[in-house]
Amino acid sequence: DVRADVSDFRLVGMMSTYKEGRLTLGAVRSLQQAELDDLLVFEGPAGEPLDHPEIRDSVFPPGVKVTRGRWRTDARKRQAMLEEAKRRHAISRGNGDQVPLFGLILDGDEILGNGWALRDVCQWLLWQGEADGEPFARYPIVNIERDGSMSFTGGRLVRLDRIRRYHV
Repeated sequence: DVRADVSDFRLVGMMSTYKEGRLTLGAVRSLQQAELDDLLVFEGPAGEPLDHPEIRDSVFPPGVKVTRGRWRTDARKRQAMLEEAKRRHAISRGNGDQVPLFGLILDGDEILGNGWALRDVCQWLLWQGEADGEPFARYPIVNIERDGSMSFTGGRLVRLDRIRRYHV
């Protein structure tokens, strides 16, 4: 039984945000605990722009790659994130198979819970897929809201290499 090495997959964080000010720093820090291979931030409205003077532009630490724009819908914004992640990280093995590409989706006002264990979760999901003969498509994550409440949020850890299009 040959199993994939822990480094035999890619894990990309994908954050959607718009004018969430300093809250985005907490989201970025929580994502960094997941030992990501890359973090893609898409800053801008999905739909009509907000016009609230109390909301400031989002703040990002140095080195975070930010794409600014405007998308007609949230689905189009997430599709753009999916396409960029695949463009940057799709890797083929010598036999033509794709290296598994995981995407972790978080909004700019959320905090990822248990990010330190996420690479282990990804490895476990790969092994389970091998054992079951069915690779998973999505898996819930622990999401911490700013009021301290916690929830399991489905569809936030996804196999990007298994998805062609994001639909809502």
